[in-house]
Amino acid sequence: MRIYLLFTLMVCFATSSCTLSFRKYKKPFAVESASDPQLKKLVGEWMCTKIVVESNNRAQELEMEDVLSSVREDLELNVIELGAPDSAWTSYRSNGNGYQAMQWEFQPANNINFSADGAPVGSFAIAALEKDTMVLLMQLRPPDGGAGKAVCSCQFTRINSRKIAGMRLYDPAINWWRPQPQKNESHTELVNRLKAMLKFDYVYIRSLYYSAATYIDTKRLNMPFIYYNGGIGLKDYPDGTDSFTNFFYSKENIEEAMHILAKGFGKVQYTKRPNYTLEYAQFMKDLADVIE
Repeated sequence: MRIYLLFTLMVCFATSSCTLSFRKYKKPFAVESASDPQLKKLVGEWMCTKIVVESNNRAQELEMEDVLSSVREDLELNVIELGAPDSAWTSYRSNGNGYQAMQWEFQPANNINFSADGAPVGSFAIAALEKDTMVLLMQLRPPDGGAGKAVCSCQFTRINSRKIAGMRLYDPAINWWRPQPQKNESHTELVNRLKAMLKFDYVYIRSLYYSAATYIDTKRLNMPFIYYNGGIGLKDYPDGTDSFTNFFYSKENIEEAMHILAKGFGKVQYTKRPNYTLEYAQFMKDLADVIE
């Protein structure tokens, strides 16, 4: 399973329609100018904690079930970081085995548009924006291009990864590992790659715990681990259910990376904490500190 901790936008699911309903929200969002001070509230890190269909039509929900499941798979529990509107980049989306920066802009009265390399990626309508909550609306369309459609809301919670983990989730120091290397890496380079991957997971897991998310999906983590309620194990070899192999140049590098992790496992004591999610996070940090 490829890693989808970061915001993935799919053109076939998103529209720029301004006709989506805002009637159910007590304080619907609407701004008439791109210079409105309210837009400063958009800036920051946001965890997508829940996606629901905005419809009472059960038949319509069933018709869109496959599409909705795909959207949830790609978006729920992802994190986006919105910088200032003139920021060089704001978040990443999947791009082959690597990741690509995305830009965003606000379009009055309530749309937020995303692009990559100057090409449109998708657009969402901002239904509500409070201090720590943002709701984006999107229209789901059948993958066959049919006429049916449904509106779903993507609920986001503001997080502060630096405050809860000591480092921003989008800090370059823990994100440089995303593009696959173009040649075999040395032992030292592999160790540094693994350290960055583990530190990213540490920051992400703590961010997840301190958001409004009610569960953790370990398939979104990038390591070849087996997760238990009270422990973490190391696979004998990546089996395709994680994205680990996407971030190495060759089978030889993958095997060496697994050997590095195996040696590190023998040096780390799994520490019990009040919540197993925090246990996972601490293990990632401790393992990053000892691998060599």
